[in-house]
Amino acid sequence: MLEDNFMYVIRKALRGLELAPGEAAARAGQEEGAVTGLVDGHWNEEAARALAPVLGLDAAALAAHPRYEPPPGAHPAIRRLDMPFGEEERVNGWLVGGGGGGGKLLIDTGCDEASLAAVLADHGGPETVGMVIITHNHGDHVGGLGLFRGLDVAAYGPGGGVKWREMRPGDSLEFGGLGITAHDLAGHADPALGLEIEGLGTPVLAVGDALFAGSMGGCQGRTAYDLAHGTLRRVLEGRDDATLLLPGHGPATRLGAERVANPFCKGW
Repeated sequence: MLEDNFMYVIRKALRGLELAPGEAAARAGQEEGAVTGLVDGHWNEEAARALAPVLGLDAAALAAHPRYEPPPGAHPAIRRLDMPFGEEERVNGWLVGGGGGGGKLLIDTGCDEASLAAVLADHGGPETVGMVIITHNHGDHVGGLGLFRGLDVAAYGPGGGVKWREMRPGDSLEFGGLGITAHDLAGHADPALGLEIEGLGTPVLAVGDALFAGSMGGCQGRTAYDLAHGTLRRVLEGRDDATLLLPGHGPATRLGAERVANPFCKGW
């Protein structure tokens, strides 16, 4: 299941552009009720197609969004750790094992230690983790970090501080037969990292909350929204369509599929 349906795509675009539904409707030549209906979750393909260019979204992708299913993102060395976030939502951690020793790489840790411990129990427990990298310092991604207290686990993330060693865009690490390079994906959060992972036989990019299958992370205002689009474009342009994307919420996907089916990816 996608993290965001069409309703959240439109809401995120309106919020990022600081547009009220009525103003967007006027620009699109639509009745305000047609746009507020979309915002409230009532599908109207004609209104969605008309609204898309006003919001800078790809019209064909938005029109097809209710039917979008991302391609399978399975890889034998990657495990999605699906954890609870609040009463109804979910958040991802990604457990990555290369060919070398020293444990596995964990990307993000969920909301709390108990949830992380529960999902790691099926993968050998926290003792099998040798390195943690945080994509951005939001509570639903860093809350489980304390599970590794007292263990020999190296932790990295943006901004640095007492919880982890600072990792900046352009920094690279080697771990367990993997090469890991950090990229700037600020926008939804600032700072935020995208993590390019080499050594798995296919290109892999962990994107945190910068991008989801069929959507992107929400941004508070135009400055953050423009920043998010800019960093995503710089990181994604020129990459192989086969690149496996590991988002902070929702299923894994492939870059080629997002270029076609993600309404926010117009022109990428």
